[in-house]
Amino acid sequence: MAMCLALLLSGAAWGDVRIEADGIPDDLREALEAARPDDPAPETRFEARRQARRAATRLTDFLNSEAFFDARVTPYVEPGPPIVPTVRVETGPQFKVSGQEITYVGRAPDEAAQAAAKAALTLNTGDVPFPDLVLIAEQQALAALKDAGYGTVEVRPRDVVGDRAAGTVEIIYSIAAGPKIELGDVIYEDPIRIRPKYRERIVPFDLGEVYSPDKLATLDERLAASRLYSIFGVRLAEAGAPSETGETETRNVIVSATERPRNTITAGASFSTAEGPGATLEWTRRNLTRRGDELRLRTVLADLERSLGADWLLPHAFGYGRALTANVFGGREDTDAFDRTTALLGLGLDIDRGGDLRLLFGSAVEYTNETDVSGERDLFIYSVSSEALIDKANSLLDPTNGWRARARIEPGLIAGDTNDNFTSVIAEASVYEGFGGRDRYVLAGRVRAGSVFGAASLDLPTSRRFFAGGGGSARGFGFQDIGPRDEDNVPIGGRGLLELAGEARWRFRKNIGLAAFVDGASVTSDAAPSFNDFRVGAGVGVRYYTAIGPIRFDIATPLNPQEGDDPVQVYISIGQAF
Repeated sequence: MAMCLALLLSGAAWGDVRIEADGIPDDLREALEAARPDDPAPETRFEARRQARRAATRLTDFLNSEAFFDARVTPYVEPGPPIVPTVRVETGPQFKVSGQEITYVGRAPDEAAQAAAKAALTLNTGDVPFPDLVLIAEQQALAALKDAGYGTVEVRPRDVVGDRAAGTVEIIYSIAAGPKIELGDVIYEDPIRIRPKYRERIVPFDLGEVYSPDKLATLDERLAASRLYSIFGVRLAEAGAPSETGETETRNVIVSATERPRNTITAGASFSTAEGPGATLEWTRRNLTRRGDELRLRTVLADLERSLGADWLLPHAFGYGRALTANVFGGREDTDAFDRTTALLGLGLDIDRGGDLRLLFGSAVEYTNETDVSGERDLFIYSVSSEALIDKANSLLDPTNGWRARARIEPGLIAGDTNDNFTSVIAEASVYEGFGGRDRYVLAGRVRAGSVFGAASLDLPTSRRFFAGGGGSARGFGFQDIGPRDEDNVPIGGRGLLELAGEARWRFRKNIGLAAFVDGASVTSDAAPSFNDFRVGAGVGVRYYTAIGPIRFDIATPLNPQEGDDPVQVYISIGQAF
């Protein structure tokens, strides 16, 4: 530690001032030599004396920083020639802490707060009082008082009382605690269109609660999570209303916030040799009803799909973190496995449990007209669903560390040309491990498994069967090409799904990276996922990193192809594959 501090203090290499110091450890001698000024050789005795005095001042400061408070540093000049500036060093003992006290300027905080501040001191009796450790102990005591409600607490100059004979110091911290703060109203400095009733739902404290930094930090986090503000900040008001005793003071909480534009348009595009080109266009309207809500309209135009959907989110409809969702969807899909026209109406509850955990509960009514190997049929599907998601990854589109997981169960009834029931269960998890400077290298893995119980495969609506293959499933294979097929080699889907994927990513330039991957999947007619007929593809890719996420270009080939599988597949999209 002595060596590190010396280098920080001087930034100098070997100088020309000679140091005389007997009986000191080698590391301390090296640190003293490194702390000397880096001066050229003196040409006169006057210049040598000046260099010696400057070195003595520098070494005295260094020794004080190392708790050698009783050191003697004597500058002089050796008779020459040559002329040698010299410093004689007698370090004396390295002082230790004998005790610590906190004194309060003005009114002292309550006994519980005083005890918390004293317990927060991180220096112990017998420790060396290095300046950085003394400062850390002082800041820990300050933080404990803030946590106890003293939001205006300030430090004053501290005293250090030394005992030369014992080689010890007592540190006396001086703190002005001020009154205990009780939280008042939340005041928005700028005009905000959200109705006060809905603004109040994100406030994590009640009127009159004792202040703590965590409460204001939580409010700040909730403002960020709302996605309604581009700039925001939270702070205590500079003045408040003191109580009659003066022991407490009520202060309002001031929020400065700038609302984001109410309308946003985003667009995306993708391409693969199996699915062809595709484009998405999304329009978002924020605060539509002045309740902090969000309406999103999204359309997809692609070779295999044309659709239009609307999602409405009302945050905190049933208290903070409990959002009401509604969605309407209509679309047409034409694939090798089926042709399908769908209309859907759904309603849900989205619960934010904190710690990156979300719970989703929903119900939906769906009409579908579909044609597959069984012919054409009209079906009505009534379902409810429960889903849990946890996201510990550090990015949505380009994760380099962490993990995420999802589990969903959906029981439903089928009516119309087929009458039956089903229960679908699916779970997946991804993990990311980055290493190297700025996570230049990333290893990523994903597993997904699912089962559908109840109706047989061909009695299930195509929207409830599992298909695998393609850019979002198993690269190297065509869209929906993995799994059971009919006598004409047309995919028919199944009730059991298993997918595994591994990818190594190397970002060798700021905007350019490479990837190598292996994907595998199987789809079975039985509900149990299985490695039977497990298909594996492998490939490489290029990533072009942009402000919104990487643009992905992948090329892959099947390692154990089925009859009719193409030897090469190409995929272009935005975001990592998983």
